[in-house]
Amino acid sequence: HIVIGSSLVRGTGHALNRLGVKDAVVYTYAGCKIEHIRPRLKSIIPQNYDGNIVFLLSGNDVSDYNAEIVTDNYEAMLKEVLLHAPKSKIVISAVPPRRRSQFLNYELRHLNSNLHYLSTLYNNVTFLAYVPTNFRIHFKRDLTHFNVQGKYHWAANLKRLLMDFHQVKKTSDVP
Repeated sequence: HIVIGSSLVRGTGHALNRLGVKDAVVYTYAGCKIEHIRPRLKSIIPQNYDGNIVFLLSGNDVSDYNAEIVTDNYEAMLKEVLLHAPKSKIVISAVPPRRRSQFLNYELRHLNSNLHYLSTLYNNVTFLAYVPTNFRIHFKRDLTHFNVQGKYHWAANLKRLLMDFHQVKKTSDVP
């Protein structure tokens, strides 16, 4: 499994490993937007990779751009990844709320709705809707980054989704 994200994914490799997902490799690009991560993807993801690729991106993007622009950038990145690794199974994670900012969280809800729809357009793409949302329980004091409980909550939901994704794939492959 390859996990690619902003600072939110920092430490989630340890959480995934402790939950039994032993082969996860996590790439953290703190403070980066899609435009900074996209050029690096071909060096991260092997050509014709057929494993899972998980993205938890765009919280930083929504701080500067509206949800429609971020969705367009995300889709362009997704298409590039699908051309580079067409057999991969991709998980697009919802972006959790940030800093109790009403406007920013409105844009994030809009973005998440767009990303969920985007995931329905491709057979090998799915959406992780269940992300930590409780600022008191799952986030550090900055109300942006996951604390240990938030990382485990996200990792546990990802693990469940990956198991379901494989089950659906196996049953859909049967003639």
